[in-house]
Amino acid sequence: MNRKFINFLLKFAIVVAAYVVAAQYLDNQSLIYVTIGVSFTYIVYRFLSKREPLEELVRYSNVPNYLRKIDKRYANNETSRLVFVAYGKVYDDASEESEKLLREINVEKLKEQEDLYHLYLQTTLRIAYEDERMEDLEEIYKIALADQAIHPNTEEIAKTMMLMTQDKHQEALKVLLEIIPKENRRHVIMELEVILAECYLELNQKEDAKAVLEFVASRKYLTKDVRKATSMLVDLN
Repeated sequence: MNRKFINFLLKFAIVVAAYVVAAQYLDNQSLIYVTIGVSFTYIVYRFLSKREPLEELVRYSNVPNYLRKIDKRYANNETSRLVFVAYGKVYDDASEESEKLLREINVEKLKEQEDLYHLYLQTTLRIAYEDERMEDLEEIYKIALADQAIHPNTEEIAKTMMLMTQDKHQEALKVLLEIIPKENRRHVIMELEVILAECYLELNQKEDAKAVLEFVASRKYLTKDVRKATSMLVDLN
């Protein structure tokens, strides 16, 4: 049984138990009113607590669910859809497709929407790292340095990517070990852990690399970094 079905069964059992207990102390009319009140409260709670699509990455590192929810949520807002989908594609090992989507965006106009622009920068950072575009990495590093609202770790992540691109692996290792414990986005943690493993391999610390890769590969997340860690483990063994 998957997690969602187990959660449903637990919630259903709690509701049935509460109803049985309430029935022993309330008459039928009062029980109906209580049932209606609880049901209404639950509906309002579900509406107010509806998860943002980004939580599928931040909490569950589930790229397919994220992309599916984005298409549904932003079907009538093309700019938002492009930015969010491009970000998800990076974590689905489709950086070329992601970059193609970013080219359709008016960046100057996007800067008026701070949150979207920040996500655009996060996406561009990952693409620049994969393509080893040092100028772009340096530019985003400077932007993140000046604007911590992008995300507190973005400056350090950009710095790590610059050091890795320059083959300064010992310096990159130091930064990685500092920032990974501060990161709270699970898809980014997986990403940084894989970079950490790559760093260990470059420094010929194979046992450390293996330990990190085994940790990432054991996660039940649906993201490219888990797949990459699994593949790297096979090669390492």
